[in-house]
Amino acid sequence: MAESRFHLPPDELAKPRPELTGPALAHAAARRLRAGQVVSLFDGQGGEALARVERIGRGRIGLQVLSRPEPLEEPPLRLTLGLGLLRWERLRLAVEKATELGAGAICPLRTERSQPERAGQREKLIQVVTESLKQCYRSRGPLIHPVMNLSQALDLARRAELRLVLDRAGLPLVGLLDRAAAPEEVFLLVGPEGGFSPVELAAAEAAGFRPAGLTPAVLRSETAALAAAALIQARWSEAGPEAAV
Repeated sequence: MAESRFHLPPDELAKPRPELTGPALAHAAARRLRAGQVVSLFDGQGGEALARVERIGRGRIGLQVLSRPEPLEEPPLRLTLGLGLLRWERLRLAVEKATELGAGAICPLRTERSQPERAGQREKLIQVVTESLKQCYRSRGPLIHPVMNLSQALDLARRAELRLVLDRAGLPLVGLLDRAAAPEEVFLLVGPEGGFSPVELAAAEAAGFRPAGLTPAVLRSETAALAAAALIQARWSEAGPEAAV
């Protein structure tokens, strides 16, 4: 893989001679780009390119596309994470690492115990995803849904074959995964600080979600979400959705 990776809008990436401008220049300076160097480009929607640095000017860097590789391979299942709104730094961390772990979609949830939504929060989370894609070499990042109520998330999850809600009183997650056939989509619900309320847990169970526990210890929401996501992805990392256990 090329040493340096940069994000471009789809219309810019489609050009035979795209340019790096704006925020990408700071990244280019940090990577000490030089003329003749080959870099990796992506648009976050599946577009990929390898390009050579042609010229480095004030305010822009000119590139020449050498090839357009196929999108990088995605995990064999689609993981959707429904996460109660957290304090910003914890929410940012959860989204960043969920991107690295191959999440296909993230639903920020408004719940009884969640933090309030912040202005411009979705746009900031999309930027977090973009930055994470540079590091983890994915061609597509998870879709960041607008903040939704739990009832909306439960309705969205109807198509997922495996629906899980983290709850310390639930059956061990590892055991539930061991007994499940490999699905095409897993929908994982994780509550905010303080967890889901009893009423919310009951609603999730009524919608087909199985309570799953990780450890008797009390975990922070972002820790629980990422631990569960890693276990789910590892369980089916080498098996396609047609495989059964």
